[in-house]
Amino acid sequence: MSRPAARAVLLVLILLCILWTAAVALTGGVQFHFAGVLIRSRDSFRPLTAAAVLLIVYGFLFREALIRETDALVRVARRIAPFATAAAAVAVVAAAIHWGTFAASGADSYGYVSQAYLWAEGRLRIDQPIAARLPWPSADSSLAPLGYKAASQGHAIVPTYAPGLPILMALALRLAGACGPFVVVPICAGLLVWSAYATGRRLGVTGAGAIAAILTAASPIVLFQSMWPMSDVPVAALWTMVVALLLGRSRASAVGAGIIAAMALLVRPNLLLVPAALGLWLLWQVPRARGNGVARLIGFALPLGVASIVVAALNDYWYGGPWASGYGGFDYLYSASRLRPNVTAYVTDLWQTHTAFIFLFPLALIGVTMPLQPDTRSARALLGSAIAGVWLSYLFYIPFSDWWYVRFLLPALPLMLLLAAIAASRLAALLAPPWNTLVLGTILLAVLASELSFARDTATFGRLRELEHRYIDIARYVDATLPPNAAILCMQHSGALRFYAGRLTVRYDWLDAPWLARAGRDLQAAGYHPYAVIEDWEAADVRRRLDLPPDAPLPWALVARMLEPAPLTVYDAAPDAAPVMPVALTGTNVRECLMQKRVDAR
Repeated sequence: MSRPAARAVLLVLILLCILWTAAVALTGGVQFHFAGVLIRSRDSFRPLTAAAVLLIVYGFLFREALIRETDALVRVARRIAPFATAAAAVAVVAAAIHWGTFAASGADSYGYVSQAYLWAEGRLRIDQPIAARLPWPSADSSLAPLGYKAASQGHAIVPTYAPGLPILMALALRLAGACGPFVVVPICAGLLVWSAYATGRRLGVTGAGAIAAILTAASPIVLFQSMWPMSDVPVAALWTMVVALLLGRSRASAVGAGIIAAMALLVRPNLLLVPAALGLWLLWQVPRARGNGVARLIGFALPLGVASIVVAALNDYWYGGPWASGYGGFDYLYSASRLRPNVTAYVTDLWQTHTAFIFLFPLALIGVTMPLQPDTRSARALLGSAIAGVWLSYLFYIPFSDWWYVRFLLPALPLMLLLAAIAASRLAALLAPPWNTLVLGTILLAVLASELSFARDTATFGRLRELEHRYIDIARYVDATLPPNAAILCMQHSGALRFYAGRLTVRYDWLDAPWLARAGRDLQAAGYHPYAVIEDWEAADVRRRLDLPPDAPLPWALVARMLEPAPLTVYDAAPDAAPVMPVALTGTNVRECLMQKRVDAR
């Protein structure tokens, strides 16, 4: 075989291996028959390894040609970096809309979306006079669905969650109707990806910015949290935009950063250390800003001061004090003893979701591999301040075991990926051409394939939406079949049943024996027909509260049963309930943006 033919064959094989890697990473596996032979591949790293080996062979055989080709490839990559970033941002938005839950389901989703309706209606608490007619001691708390708590005064419930995201959702509700609140997070996901690129471009490292943006778009935690109407992605997008703006030198950029930071503080007030760290960075910059530093510091701080006053006023109105929180007191939320388990969990989860690549970021942060322009030291300090503020906000927080709680670090993630991309680029540059480009490209492809594979394997694309739509399916059944005066004992579905079916819900987890045992009779006396909606995993807690043996059936009449996508049961909890033929329920799994009937129970 001639050298040109051999070169062409190698290039084709390399391209096929790269495409094979992408196909397996995106789909989870490729399987087909060729000439009667079954071809199957489920591991994206095998074709990627084959591509790397073939590249090495190609490099030794055709080194000069490979140098020319990699140089041309780098030039093309630099030219298309903005377009590739825009495509990645659009892809994340499209994925979040296509596979997003679009459901006011569990605690966070219902809490944010239902609060958006409160803001749109111009009211900040929900009166519940029925609490005065219920005999159990925790009546007010038992009538607070997930995402709400009893008000500090009167028979009412108030939101648990911060107001920033619900305010954005309320604006979207006014503009786009019932689907509006659910598109806020997908749009923010696109802004997060673009902001990662914008930060890199402000630093003078456009290529690293594009790498960080693409890896952010493929990040398992970014993709996973983009599917829910929750605050993690919006607050990450806002803080990344703040950092990008602060890299500018004008007063306008500082004022813009302050306004966006104020919104970020409203979205998640417990990240107060982040604006504090950025404010200290601006103060440090005052002597270096040529007379502009004080104005920039004031322009950044004033909007944050207004946001802080708003948060304090709402805390006082909702929880009875400016420093109070919907989540609980400071002593409950933070403890020095949590440092070690949190460090272990976050490091493990970051490694698992983003590979060891992400831990290159300290090399750039401490200046080993970061020759940034125009001011290396200042840029490192800014990014380090933002990252430190995020980490310190959660190192002593309540620890969680599930991988997706790495979402707490999302505001720092694009910055860490950007610094890791800078470090990787500088380390690869130590190699001679064309191996520098090949090594960097292979590493980035491996990280990208790992991210997408992890996201696919954690039910992000499709299964998550199916699971969350059980809330809508059960609520649709309740709305269609149960009487208007139904009061439903539940916990996990306490918000969704109010939102989609307009029924009063009573939290069984606030009732212990004997109150739970007599709750049906008490609700009847108050004019309600008691029912219960219990998922199978909740049944053990219900039995414990009723003082029942571990394997005893719940003492209510079976009404309906759902097995998929998650097993749960609907009961008639009236003391005199007559036996009926149970209904077998199946989920429709059709996305709908359903308007609530009433968020406040009658």
